[in-house]
Amino acid sequence: MRVKTQNINLEGFDRIQEIVMRLKLAERTLPPGDITIKLNQDIIDGYCDYSWYGGLIAEVYSMDSEYRVMANGDVIVNLIDKKTNDEVAYVKDKSNSGSFYSIMCPYIQNDTHLYEIIEDKDPKYSLVFSNNNWFEVFRDKICGSSDGDSYVSDCCNVFDVLAETVETIWYDYRGENEEEE
Repeated sequence: MRVKTQNINLEGFDRIQEIVMRLKLAERTLPPGDITIKLNQDIIDGYCDYSWYGGLIAEVYSMDSEYRVMANGDVIVNLIDKKTNDEVAYVKDKSNSGSFYSIMCPYIQNDTHLYEIIEDKDPKYSLVFSNNNWFEVFRDKICGSSDGDSYVSDCCNVFDVLAETVETIWYDYRGENEEEE
């Protein structure tokens, strides 16, 4: 594992989450200088997929840049009992409130169980998504300048998208400086 010498501040993380986050960051190219990741929602152990969350997840700061990571989109999904074909639970979250977790957690134990259901490997349940959400990263400030741009991440895990965002700050910084030369 590569040794990082900059200061990484993780706010709102429990000890296990801090370790996971540091391991994810160790796999990425990080910007020089201090990095701060501030969670704006509690991340529930075992529930890291974007389906469980809604709205502002975290803020990421480094190199006079500020990014926000959000779980956006309308989540509309039915949980179906495979034996009876009856609807067990229904979520219609059009306000990024993260209600998928509160409605589905009595039936779906964690991310592994969620993926088993999605892949039709669970003997009891199936999920029928009409719509789902995604992680979107808003670049509020790049190198001190306001930006306002955003991009949709390919990541579906909250720790992966946060590590990706930190790495993006470095690449955005390098792009800004190359344009100035």
